[in-house]
Amino acid sequence: MTELLAPGKEVESLSATTVDGHQLSVSVVRISSGKPGPVLVVIAAMHGTEYASVAALGRLIQEAQPEDVSGSLVLVPIANQLAFETRTMYVCPPDGKNLNRVFPGRPDGTYAEVLADLLWRNVASAASCILDVHGGEIVEGLFPFTGAYAQDGRPAIGEISRRAAEAFHPPYLVLNQLPAHVDRRGQRLSLMGTDAGIPSVLVEAGERGLLEESDIRFIQEGVRNVMRLLGMLAEPVQPALARPVVVRELPVIAHSTGLFHSKVKAGDQISPGQELGEVIDPFGRSVERFTSEWDGVVLGVIGPAVVEGRMPLVVGVVADGWAPHQPL
Repeated sequence: MTELLAPGKEVESLSATTVDGHQLSVSVVRISSGKPGPVLVVIAAMHGTEYASVAALGRLIQEAQPEDVSGSLVLVPIANQLAFETRTMYVCPPDGKNLNRVFPGRPDGTYAEVLADLLWRNVASAASCILDVHGGEIVEGLFPFTGAYAQDGRPAIGEISRRAAEAFHPPYLVLNQLPAHVDRRGQRLSLMGTDAGIPSVLVEAGERGLLEESDIRFIQEGVRNVMRLLGMLAEPVQPALARPVVVRELPVIAHSTGLFHSKVKAGDQISPGQELGEVIDPFGRSVERFTSEWDGVVLGVIGPAVVEGRMPLVVGVVADGWAPHQPL
């Protein structure tokens, strides 16, 4: 079903039913003048409480003038509608699976797999460039950064991905190098896009489910700058005031369960020997302390509840350039 918002601006409703009877739907906004050009796909709220991304895409839908757009701007403001409605973090409520860990999905799979298949087949697979926008669920304090993806033997994909990631003017940039021949079914959208030869970018901006203006504008203005970069808008690319610091993402893993008392916040610089925080168990005992081994930056603080084997912190360590992708 398609609804016309304005000339050149339409909403398509995609729907599917899982084998066990769950119905799901996704709204896809397509904005175009009809002039030829790239297809930029922007997908937000794969996780239910990443609200800054939803707000940013809503603004883009309202402000975009179809007559100015060469090619097509394709926006999915809420990829995971049921998780959004139920305020569910990380996973799809019916099957408990992370939507951004099951791409390209399966039409005969569980809820998350069917939703991933719907998004991949009908939206993302036709893209010239994919922007996978995340950030700041209710338990996450994140500092804005972007991630680019390159693949062995296909340097052009990495170059476009990097330029698109830099167009957001991030303070920090993660350059992920992927091997050429690995079965990555059941993974992130950005990895599947790269495998398919589509330059893809991860965007992170948001903090604890809040609608901070700086996070919303980081996403909103970044998407517009990528459109300029791709030649979709007859405007010059807006240059950054400073180049981003290239970092590697490193998770700090907890070996105990309890409440994480952080001594740092997202965006803080860290150095070797610095105390980062501790886990206090339900009986009030300090059961684990974290000390920095690195010179770097705190990209994310997650908690306060922490479970053994999960990460209460993500740090960025300065890198020389492209580095092997670190699954988180």
